[in-house]
Order: sequence, then structure tokens, then C-alpha cells
Amino acid sequence: MSATRKSPQIRVGCSGWNYRHWRGLFYSEKLAVKRWFALYAESFDTVEINNSFYRLPPREMFAAWQTQAPPGFRYAVKANRFITQARKLKDCAEPIARMFAAVCGLCRKNVMTHRPPGRSTRDTSVR
Repeated sequence: MSATRKSPQIRVGCSGWNYRHWRGLFYSEKLAVKRWFALYAESFDTVEINNSFYRLPPREMFAAWQTQAPPGFRYAVKANRFITQARKLKDCAEPIARMFAAVCGLCRKNVMTHRPPGRSTRDTSVR
């Protein structure tokens, strides 16, 4: 009996939606900034939360993002640079637990890592 393979799901999105230079290019000049995400979500079904790489947003912000997204929309949260750059994915159970506590279900399976230059994705020293 052969195992059935599930086809990979491909999603296209950007590393954020709140970029001032998109006004007039992607967003109408007259569209209020508070409506930008709604328009973004009409065009894309996923977005990367990039600012979490630099500082972890509060839990309330993640919760607000979750409520504003349409059904089926996916967020991919970028792991904080303390985890990926300073700790190099080692001995980081506590910072990872703190990140997931803040994320509160927003990205159950979609956490991205930004590896330091020169680090292989096959690095066996990562634990």
C-alpha cells in the first residue's frame, strides 16, 4: 500500500503591508491607512510579519491581526533575531516559548527563520 502524498500548497504574499512608498503604487492615494490591510488581503492570501524579527509585538497586536484577516488568510511570523542570530537556534526554548505565547495562534505552522550569513540549512550543530 503506497502512502498518499499531499501536494504542497503555494501561497504568494509580501513581507508586510504597511509601506508608505506603496501609496500611489499599490494603494490609492486617497485610501486611508487603516484600510490598507483589507485591500492587501483582497490581493494576497498570506503575509510575513517581518517586524517580529526586530522586536516582538505585544500579544494584543497579534490578536488584532488575527481578527482582521479574512477566512483562509495566513500569517508567517518571522522568528526574532535573538533566536536566529544571537542564539543561532541553540538553547532558545525560553525565547521561543515567549514568542509563541505572544503569537497566540496566529501562525500555528508558519514561523520563518532568517539565518545568519554562512549558516547552512543543514547545520547539524543546531539543536
